Amino acid sequence: MAPTTPYGYPGRPRPPGFQPPGMAPVPATPPPDNYLAWAVLATVFCCFPAGIPALVAATSVNERWLRGDIAGARDASLRARNWTIGAVLLGVIFWTTWMIGVFVLGWKDTLGDL
Repeated sequence: MAPTTPYGYPGRPRPPGFQPPGMAPVPATPPPDNYLAWAVLATVFCCFPAGIPALVAATSVNERWLRGDIAGARDASLRARNWTIGAVLLGVIFWTTWMIGVFVLGWKDTLGDL
C-alpha cells in the first residue's frame, strides 16, 4: 500500500523528523511544565493582580517551545511558577489577615448583616 498524505492521497513518504517549512525542529525532550492549571487556580482563588502575570507566562511556555526557543520556554516556565507561588502567598496573607480581623479583632462591619 502506498503512503498517503494527511488528506488520504497517495504521496511520497516523509523523511524522519520532517517539519513543515518555517517551523523550528521540535526537541526530543518534553517541554517544561507550564503551570497553567495552578496559575488559573491562584488567580481565581488567591490574588487576581499577581495571577495575571502568572497566566501570561504560563500561556507562553508551549508557544515558545514549539517555535524552538528552548531557553525562552524554560524562562517563561520559571516566571509562571514564581508568579503562581507569589499569588498564592499573597492570597494566604490577605485571607488570614481578614479572618483574624473579623473573628479575633471584631471587625463586624466587614461581614455585613449575616
